[in-house]
Amino acid sequence: MKIDQGYHVNANPASLDYLIPTSVSFAHLSPIRVHYPKALSYTPSFAGRPLDVYNGVVSFIASFANGSFNKAPTIRGNVTVQACNDQICLPPANLPIAATTGQAISSKR
Repeated sequence: MKIDQGYHVNANPASLDYLIPTSVSFAHLSPIRVHYPKALSYTPSFAGRPLDVYNGVVSFIASFANGSFNKAPTIRGNVTVQACNDQICLPPANLPIAATTGQAISSKR
């Protein structure tokens, strides 16, 4: 996922209960595990304390049980994020992702 310069999204897990963590989900598939990248520590002016965030380009790795894709030639899902800059947070968004079995999944936004 590429995050626009000047913005960040909350890490998973989020630093505070009221923050929306970045999360990956899949339609009709349940991953065994989703590996989220190591968070960066960032102190925005509105928080007054460091928050765990992602910025720049980050990758998420989902692991599935063997045979999960036998009946699913196309994998679809969402990345749920809330982008913020140093002043404001945008409303949460669900970014659609899709891939053909055997290739990396990319966002179609």
